[in-house]
Amino acid sequence: MIPCRVAIIELVLKKNEVRMEPSEAEFRGVTSCINAAAVLCAVGMNKLENVLELNGAFTGSLVALILPPLFEIIGKKKTNYKIDNDTLILNIVMILVGCYTLITGVVRLNSAGLPPASMLLWSCVPWA
Repeated sequence: MIPCRVAIIELVLKKNEVRMEPSEAEFRGVTSCINAAAVLCAVGMNKLENVLELNGAFTGSLVALILPPLFEIIGKKKTNYKIDNDTLILNIVMILVGCYTLITGVVRLNSAGLPPASMLLWSCVPWA
């Protein structure tokens, strides 16, 4: 709850929660919205298994294949470190493979019969 609330307050409200910049109403409003979203997700999912599978499809590909090469590219650009073409191509290929595994994992879960609330989430995906 706390990391999510801090991130939303900083990104949406543009206020620093550590310095106690948001008002009491903003703080309680963000907390209530997070709790309401969690309850709606819990009601929409009929099995915890579906939530864990969807979470695994996202985070497994994201943490293992997408974020490391992305951080390397961004870190080297910010420090003005020269990136050779071979490293850049390898990093881009890893990001693309990670995106492919993320998408195919989610599509596989979608075709396996996720509950209707999750189907709404993926209704805009053309290949679903």
